[in-house]
Amino acid sequence: MRSQREAVLVGSARSSKVSRALRGISRAALVAVGLFPSFARAQFTLPPNPGLPAGSLPSLIARIVQSALLLVGVIALGFIVYGGFRYIMSRGDEREVETAKNTITYAVIGIIVIGLAYAIVTFVVGALGVGGGGAGGVR
Repeated sequence: MRSQREAVLVGSARSSKVSRALRGISRAALVAVGLFPSFARAQFTLPPNPGLPAGSLPSLIARIVQSALLLVGVIALGFIVYGGFRYIMSRGDEREVETAKNTITYAVIGIIVIGLAYAIVTFVVGALGVGGGGAGGVR
């Protein structure tokens, strides 16, 4: 019967052989991918439009601004829901009710400001003739 120390040494020798084998396999895979890019499904030519939206820089900026306004609007709606939840869970505590009302009020003011900002951006983009305007926004 082997002693405990011999069992640990044999186990560590096995694990070192396995780790060496895994390192060898990973090195071979890296060399294969480096030498033969088709293994990695790499392409040598760039597509004509590498992911950039078609149009001019002002159109791109307008789309980014309108997307940011949309995101901020969704966050403001989330604050209205949060304020309503706090209002329901206040259980009549005056401070909690006041905090919840303030949260809802500020979120509604934020939505009004976001709506005005969207209208201004859409008007300016339409006036510059970048990408349309109106209810559809930038196209």
